Amino acid sequence: MTNPLKYTCLFGGGAIRGLAYVGAIRAMEEIGIEYDIIGGSSVGSIIAALVAVGYKSYEIENFFMKVNFDLFKDIHFGIGKPFALSKGEIFMDWLNELLKNKVEGALGKRILFRDINKKLIVITTDLKHFAPQEFSKKETPDFEVAQAVKISSSMPGLMAPFVYEDKELVDGDLQKASPMWKLSEQLNSSEDRILEYRLEGDYNKDEKNPISFINTIYSCVTDAATKFVTEVYGQNDRYDCITINTGDVFFADFNLDKDSRRKLINLGYEQTMKYFTEFLPSKKEKLISVYSKISKFLKNAKKGLKSKNVEETQWWFGDIFTLLCENKEIVDPFIYSQIVDLKNEISNNISNFLFFYTAFKNTKHLDEMFSDLISATDTRVAESILYINKIKPASIAEEPEQEEASNENAENK
Repeated sequence: MTNPLKYTCLFGGGAIRGLAYVGAIRAMEEIGIEYDIIGGSSVGSIIAALVAVGYKSYEIENFFMKVNFDLFKDIHFGIGKPFALSKGEIFMDWLNELLKNKVEGALGKRILFRDINKKLIVITTDLKHFAPQEFSKKETPDFEVAQAVKISSSMPGLMAPFVYEDKELVDGDLQKASPMWKLSEQLNSSEDRILEYRLEGDYNKDEKNPISFINTIYSCVTDAATKFVTEVYGQNDRYDCITINTGDVFFADFNLDKDSRRKLINLGYEQTMKYFTEFLPSKKEKLISVYSKISKFLKNAKKGLKSKNVEETQWWFGDIFTLLCENKEIVDPFIYSQIVDLKNEISNNISNFLFFYTAFKNTKHLDEMFSDLISATDTRVAESILYINKIKPASIAEEPEQEEASNENAENK
């Protein structure tokens, strides 16, 4: 049985709203979320890179509470060059220094993807072909991490496109209409659970303020994409989609004061905790119900196979597919494909005799497929139960502590 708290963790873009990810990481640390693969686009790639080399939430919080984002405005003006406000070189040096501090034996060098133990995936956008470009240990082991993150964070106009292998690469968040895992062949073929974060904002009614209007338009476009992705995949066993609402914070306001930065961090923490302690247990309970029924029907169908009763086996498979039609959106696609494969194998291994009598041909092979599938569904049930048992006592235990902390703060005031 796999760890129900283990994911491939992905962070989407949102510029300054990315401060909310600091709180999200703190929440995941408290819950016990684990990940071997971590990825991101735009500001999410910055967070992913720092976490991939071993930084904890409190360390990342220290960086972003203190950093002056004006330092990254190394103004770029050049005749005959693409329009851009920043060269991005100061940002790259800053990030590479942070990465070097955590990578053993990295003094005096630029950190490459092959230097990092965890699997780091950075998503960028190729403007020339309107397609994603992945940077990772598998695809680009000798590429510099800070350079890849800079590309992924390069909003068109802020930084110039980066030319790479006949491609013009910019901000990875231009691909936001698709779930991030679909932008990477490595992630798309993985059977790991996916946890994808998305940053969104609220509608701002201040029509006289052009900045607020731009922020509202940006939020409208990205929110529509996020709602689509969440509605299609958010209920599925394999995918967990967490949308962090950052309120009316302007996505490009890099002059946020400390109180505003702290507010964003707290929003990320609170909304991540709410997802894992309130929404996800309900989702797991539904999964337990569906997978338990699938397992029951599979076991009954296997009894039909054992007794060489073709009609009984097919009858129970009819019940399985009726159940799948009602719950396809929540069943792990790998489990679903296994069920379809078994159904096809059953059809291919039926022989007809004298028009009235049917029998199975390769019962040993079918029996093995049944056993594997029953084991897979029973494992999903056990994992979901384990998750609920782990998370609910923890969330209950935290409430008195929070109340006590509030009382203590009130007394101090």
